[in-house]
Amino acid sequence: MNTWVIHYEIAAIIIIFAVSILFMVGHRVYTKTSRVFKAILLMGMATAISDELSVFGLSHTDIVSPIANSVLIVLYNVFMMSTVFLYVVYIVLATGTDSVYKKRFYIFGSVPIVLELIFFITSPITHFMFYIDEAGVYHRGVGMPQCFVVMGIYVSFMAYLCFIRSDHISRVQFISTLMYMIAIVVAIILQIVFPELLLNAFAIAIGVMLVFTTMQGEFVDSDKMLDTLNSDAWSRMIARAADTNRPVTLLVVRLGGYERLNTQVGYAGCNKVLRQIAAFLVKLIPGHQVYHLNGLYFGCVLDEKENGIAYAESIEDRLSQNFKIEGYPGNISIPFLITLVQCPGQVKDSQELDALTNMLCVEPDGYEEEKIHVVSDEDIERFAHRKNIEMALERAVRTGGFTVHYQPIVKLDTMKVYSLEALVRLYDDEVGVIYPDEFISLAEETGIIPMITECVLSRAVSLMSRCRLKEKGIMRMHVNLTASECKRGDRNGKLAAIVDMYDLDRYTICFEISESASPGETNPVGEGVCRLHDGGMGIVLDDFGTGYSNMTEIVALPIDLVKIDKTFLWTAMMDDGAMTVLREFVDMIHKSGRKVLIAGVEDKHGLEVVKELEADYVQGFCFAKPMPQDELIEYINNVNVYGMSPIQEA
Repeated sequence: MNTWVIHYEIAAIIIIFAVSILFMVGHRVYTKTSRVFKAILLMGMATAISDELSVFGLSHTDIVSPIANSVLIVLYNVFMMSTVFLYVVYIVLATGTDSVYKKRFYIFGSVPIVLELIFFITSPITHFMFYIDEAGVYHRGVGMPQCFVVMGIYVSFMAYLCFIRSDHISRVQFISTLMYMIAIVVAIILQIVFPELLLNAFAIAIGVMLVFTTMQGEFVDSDKMLDTLNSDAWSRMIARAADTNRPVTLLVVRLGGYERLNTQVGYAGCNKVLRQIAAFLVKLIPGHQVYHLNGLYFGCVLDEKENGIAYAESIEDRLSQNFKIEGYPGNISIPFLITLVQCPGQVKDSQELDALTNMLCVEPDGYEEEKIHVVSDEDIERFAHRKNIEMALERAVRTGGFTVHYQPIVKLDTMKVYSLEALVRLYDDEVGVIYPDEFISLAEETGIIPMITECVLSRAVSLMSRCRLKEKGIMRMHVNLTASECKRGDRNGKLAAIVDMYDLDRYTICFEISESASPGETNPVGEGVCRLHDGGMGIVLDDFGTGYSNMTEIVALPIDLVKIDKTFLWTAMMDDGAMTVLREFVDMIHKSGRKVLIAGVEDKHGLEVVKELEADYVQGFCFAKPMPQDELIEYINNVNVYGMSPIQEA
């Protein structure tokens, strides 16, 4: 009469049942790995139940025949070995090894399990793996030890995959997989030493629990709100495709107008719109390979053979229609851009893809007429150039490779140089000359713009102090600030500290802020500007006439000087209506107590125009182009010291 300890198998049934409920209720994004995990749950439960039934049959030979007991034992071993093999398949998929080995794994890796299943199924006749004697007592056959060897081989193979593909799974997932393999090995050893212990199903249950909590739970790969995969899964998928050189088409849907949409329907309404879009994409894209990346941003994966344009056009048709939100009476329209990118041919990781699509989406609140953009070789070349500039910026920050040129600003009533504008320049040995229009916005995106500004300010105030420019009539120095810097408003005091270090009056420094970055004092940008002014620095409104500022906003901010953009002047010189508007603006700015600087004075005719407009200061190539400090000092000496005309003869 056989006796067994069945408590562990009962615990296995409880564990697998609990995990199955949690998985079925919470997990709604089904991928290859989740489908295999579902099969592991079914096989694991079948293993534990069949084991219990076989124990019952062997313990009650008076009511269960030897044939029935043999069938139950065969089923138990078939389920157990199948579960172990499915776990190997799961690890293969989770680590991306299926893309490396492709069909080879499924052909050669399935040979041991097929042989084992044949041995178990035929054992009631051959007695190779087990047999039941006439008294109904269970005995292991001579082939049973090689079953444990096969399980050990599979466990070793899983360990090997986890080590060589460790970059495709997290550290927690790696540790949990190793713990499961240790549990299997311990179970095998204990079953050999103590045949009465039933531990195989318990080891499987431990593995199921570890997988669910670290690799397969709903919080790992899925976006619960939208029933899609999440950005972490997206990053791993792209890395896997690049690593295995498996061509896929990445279809990226970027939606615009979030602030407008949030104003219309609120946060809850935005989520309802996203759910409608996500549901449409999941239904459209084969295999439900839809990822919610962040905010109004989706990614889809298509096989290389699938027609990406056709799917993009279907998405365009849907997004071009209005959306209806329950509780909101109007229709909702959303600007969008669909981008098709080849991986790994054009991008090799999610960071590259994000940077590329950011480059293509130039409009902050919507997109151009083009709704579908297939990334071209020209786009990739432009993107490569952008990356080269980014690396040049990093080198320049490390080595101090930025230079500063200065453009004079002339006071009209005296025709002397009154102030200077400090302009950053960048030359890189590998890239060559890089113009500010190319690198300033990128420096702002990458977060190194504060270091550039500090470098420019430091050199500018050093020049003011070292060359005693105030004694030569130079009263102020202009330094440009970006919108992000205006928001900060020198909160950490670094800019003021640089000025103080050279013992200069802070009012000597004027920060030029873009018109587009100054929508009023209650805006974060406006608050930052006020902090700068409160710190003693001057404020110049730059690029006036290119954005949407009005006189109310100018009055609201502590602006000392309004700088009218050169394009406004050039347009006015060719159009009488624009000239009338410009004249009225100059008059209103003066009445508000601010001074006026007009940029873009190219020749004597332009100079006569700005004199007629009664501007206070002028700047432009009529006087001087931006120049290095040696040429600047000579120019200042000629104009302010020796009394020569500031006008440059052609």
